Amino acid sequence: MKLVTWNIQWGRGADGLVDLARIVMQAKRLADFDVLCVQEVSDNYPELPGCDGSNQFNALAARLPGFRARR
Repeated sequence: MKLVTWNIQWGRGADGLVDLARIVMQAKRLADFDVLCVQEVSDNYPELPGCDGSNQFNALAARLPGFRARR
């Protein structure tokens, strides 16, 4: 089993842009994972820099078909 764990800081990259698609793409480049554990996922925190306050749990789950999301 391959497990990737990552503190994604609400999807914010070193360039300051929040891009969950980029996070998923980079995670897939790291490994063909069976389990992806992400920390610092945002839901309703628009005060975070670059964050729109959306539910990132749902957004990440939508980008990972075939996986089950757990909070």
